[in-house]
Amino acid sequence: MFEPELCLNLWYYLDAEAGFIYALSGRAYWLSGTDEDKYDILKKLSVSDYKIARRYRLSDRFVLHFGEEAKKGYTTPDIIRTHGIEAFKEVLQELEEEFPPVATTVGGKTIMEQTKIPDNALCLFTALKEEELGEITPVVSCG
Repeated sequence: MFEPELCLNLWYYLDAEAGFIYALSGRAYWLSGTDEDKYDILKKLSVSDYKIARRYRLSDRFVLHFGEEAKKGYTTPDIIRTHGIEAFKEVLQELEEEFPPVATTVGGKTIMEQTKIPDNALCLFTALKEEELGEITPVVSCG
């Protein structure tokens, strides 16, 4: 069996009518198996687990321009294609803070370490298209 690794489901909330992202969400999992096995599990979970994952307003580092007006905390879906996991920086920091410390033995001594999400973590991105009445439709994309 393959070593378990930290994998992520990452969601971005998309206003279906306006076409912009206004919130992000994520969940971490320890999964084992092939990458294909892990993606299969993430895909199955992505269409329901967003309902119990904390939703975060999009960071003010994202700015959407409407002609002369600039709106902080909004962006287009292109940011997911161009920045990938980096777009979720604040969400990942929040997830890491929730992880319990793990005991590791180094040179005969046991130390407690905080689990960190690796930059190359296997992740699946899912758009959550929200309609005017609040109905959400998950649209799974690639990792």
